[in-house]
Amino acid sequence: MITDALETDVSLDNMIEIFVKLMPSEVKVVNLNETDIKGGCLGCLKCAVTNIRFYPDELMNIFEKAIVEADAVVYVYKVKYRYLSARMKTFQDRAFYNGHRPVFLEQQQACFKSGPLRQLSILRQIIETIS
Repeated sequence: MITDALETDVSLDNMIEIFVKLMPSEVKVVNLNETDIKGGCLGCLKCAVTNIRFYPDELMNIFEKAIVEADAVVYVYKVKYRYLSARMKTFQDRAFYNGHRPVFLEQQQACFKSGPLRQLSILRQIIETIS
C-alpha cells in the first residue's frame, strides 16, 4: 500500500487498518509522508532514456522494491483541493522514469480514496490512467 495519510486522516487510517486485517498475507504500508523525497520531477526526460535519476533519495527504491516487485498495489489517498496531495503527485510524477517499460504487467492495482471523487470527473480520469 502506498499512502499519503497524515495523522489527522482518520478515514484513510481506518481504510488501511481494515484492509490490512482482512488480507490473508502480509501487507507492506509505505507512507509517503515518512519518506525522504528531495523534490519533484524536473521534466528533463533523461530518466526515461538512461534510467538515471536526478535526486539521490529513497523514492525510487521504494518504487522498485515496494511496487514493481509486488503482486498487487493499493494506492490510498485523500482528495485535496480537487486533486491529489502534493506528496502523491510528486510520487506519480517521479514514477515517470519508467518511460514505456511494462512494470505493471500482470499486477493488480486498486485505489482507496477519501473525498468527493464522484464530483471530480477529470481527477477520476487521471486516476484511471495512472495504473
